[in-house]
Amino acid sequence: IYQSLSAAGLDRNDQRVRLHCIEKMLDAWIIADERAVGDFLSTAAHPVRVKRNRRPEQISDPKAALTTLFKKYGGRVRQYVDRQHAIRIAERLPDLTRLRKLESFRHFETKLTN
Repeated sequence: IYQSLSAAGLDRNDQRVRLHCIEKMLDAWIIADERAVGDFLSTAAHPVRVKRNRRPEQISDPKAALTTLFKKYGGRVRQYVDRQHAIRIAERLPDLTRLRKLESFRHFETKLTN
């Protein structure tokens, strides 16, 4: 990370730069809003309703849980690939209400906005 910052011409002590680690997997945050996952997996002919998981932070392997959903409902997209699909699902979030119920997301959001 520091090498990338340096290559971009930024000093690691630059006050505009803050490094924050996501405590829980991003995939758990994606699972937190089943509406976005369902929207991503849906087609015009086959709408998908994903069951809501009220405790996604407690899923031991959220990436595997998403892989299972993709295999079950994915149709043309049967394999979850985080680098390809996470942002496309996040773009479908109608709002941050469900994410803000997660302690790890609230912590991350606070660090980003303060």
